[in-house]
Amino acid sequence: VHPFNRSIVAQLSRGSRAIWGRHAELVMPPGIHFKVIAAPQNLAKAIESRDWKEALNTLIDRVDAAGHFDLAMISCGGLGMLLAAYLRATNRSAMYHGGELQMWFGIYGRRWGDVGK
Repeated sequence: VHPFNRSIVAQLSRGSRAIWGRHAELVMPPGIHFKVIAAPQNLAKAIESRDWKEALNTLIDRVDAAGHFDLAMISCGGLGMLLAAYLRATNRSAMYHGGELQMWFGIYGRRWGDVGK
């Protein structure tokens, strides 16, 4: 669950070796499958919801619609811990990563500088 869903899908299409090089199988084992879910955006002019409750319900609906998964990797600002709590309450596993989740997929912004490169 991440706001950079399109970038993550694009990176995954390149294959884990393109992202992680010789460490690819340690980071993303063969056969791993991702369901990438867009987090609602409420920044600047990209307003998807009237308030945080509506945004959370939208996000929960998107995650529920994705069907079964083994682990939700979450990075979606203030909604992340609320989503993780919902998933735990519904007997599903979640891991909140925060802003570094994008780096698992080889996406680095200016704020990360040369970290991991």
